[in-house]
Amino acid sequence: MSHTPKSWHILAGAVILTILFHKQPPGLNLWIAEFLIFGWMFLNRQIPVRKPLVPLTLAGVFFTLLATVLVHSAFSGWMHAFSLLVLAGLLSAPDLRSLASALGTGLVNIVMAQVTFLRGIRHFRVGKKPVGSYLWKSRIFLIPLIIIIIFISIYRNSSPVFDDLMEQSLGWLGERIADLFEHFNFALLGTFILCLAIAVLMMVRNPIPFISGADQSAPDAVLRKRVRSFRKTLGMGLKNEYRAALFLLVVLNLLILILNITDIHWVWFNFEWEGQYLKQFVHEGTWLLIFSILISITIVLWFFRGNLNFYASNKTLRILSYIWLLQNVILTVSVSIRNFYYISYFSLAYKRIGVIIFLILTLIGLITVLYKVMHKRSGFWLVRTNAVAWFVVLITSSAVPWDVYIARYNFAHAGESFVHLNFLSGLSDKALPYLDVPLEKLQAIDKAQEGKFPFGRERRYMEPVRYREIIDLRKANFIDRYESEGWLSWNLPEHLAYKALKRPQIDLLR
Repeated sequence: MSHTPKSWHILAGAVILTILFHKQPPGLNLWIAEFLIFGWMFLNRQIPVRKPLVPLTLAGVFFTLLATVLVHSAFSGWMHAFSLLVLAGLLSAPDLRSLASALGTGLVNIVMAQVTFLRGIRHFRVGKKPVGSYLWKSRIFLIPLIIIIIFISIYRNSSPVFDDLMEQSLGWLGERIADLFEHFNFALLGTFILCLAIAVLMMVRNPIPFISGADQSAPDAVLRKRVRSFRKTLGMGLKNEYRAALFLLVVLNLLILILNITDIHWVWFNFEWEGQYLKQFVHEGTWLLIFSILISITIVLWFFRGNLNFYASNKTLRILSYIWLLQNVILTVSVSIRNFYYISYFSLAYKRIGVIIFLILTLIGLITVLYKVMHKRSGFWLVRTNAVAWFVVLITSSAVPWDVYIARYNFAHAGESFVHLNFLSGLSDKALPYLDVPLEKLQAIDKAQEGKFPFGRERRYMEPVRYREIIDLRKANFIDRYESEGWLSWNLPEHLAYKALKRPQIDLLR
């Protein structure tokens, strides 16, 4: 059977999606839609499950599909879309060896698959003739129509009487068109167009030659390149490059050693918080240190990009590179401790959780770079390995209900950590039961924090009364919205939140 679905298969998929998602946010309808479409694709052997990366990507798709209903966060939704995009790339080119290449193919196909579908739909038959023939015949009216519009515009600007006549005629025509479209459902049309674009992306096979070619030809090991002697006059010879790398890594190792000794002494073992805001210590310092780690990785990759891997006397350089990377691992630990202090004194927030996830990925990156240098692996191998790590870590982290966890943690640690009511009041609806803190308790928290966090008044953070007003309004709006939605948009976290909010108020944070 052909691996390219017929046009009516794609249109049928778009109709199914439209029925399920018209005026309904994602919920159970997402499960139904994808089980129907993927079930059809499996039955028709549209998914090459024996290809190396396809099972991993499918696992990511179904894992995030579960998360969209059982966790129902914006992050899980984006990760589901991300995994579908990677799968779309793999379905177009199943022999790709890297998830990064699959993602690139999927991104290009957001546009190119639509173009391929539109070209193919010309052969879709209406009656006995293909659509393309009708479109081709209708072209003869296009140029005359443009000319008519141009002359109407010229005559209207040259004659006031003609302009008034056209004004009346066009006004009448506009009213008739308005009457025609008065009951036309533009929202339904927009939903169908979006669903059609998604169905085309997932079902049209459209490999991108330049991505597939680069992926297939890239080696996993560094290859030694024979360079003719006259090229030495164009830049440094291999020996001079080795000496420059040696000098740079010696100096950089000394600098990072001083920084690590300082951090180990002051950050690891002797940090004392004295009521300061910690912005420079954590916010600015953390991202600068992460940036320095990424530059460190780039430096090592640059020097070991080619023939320096095979230089007979490169043992010292390798050892310096190992030390440099291991010192960056220590620096990563220091950044983690800074972030831990920030969470301890200022509670959880999205960026602080993001730093933890990014540090995990950075640590994986450092380890894989170390392996690359030790075993003479190529840059493609490094990208391919880290792409899998990024995919697994990001997909896994989408299964955590971060909003609920943040709300519970921040109020539970109000005695030790700063409670940022401005931030908490904006968490998602599923966290509302944990944000629904009685005014008396909020005022007690606010009073307890006045002395410990003096900057709270200076920065004009939200007062408990204002926070309470916002949460009460959000509760009412959420209950109205939830009761007006159908079963297709059902999801577990909002269902539990609704049940909790409808019960008599209890303190969930005890």
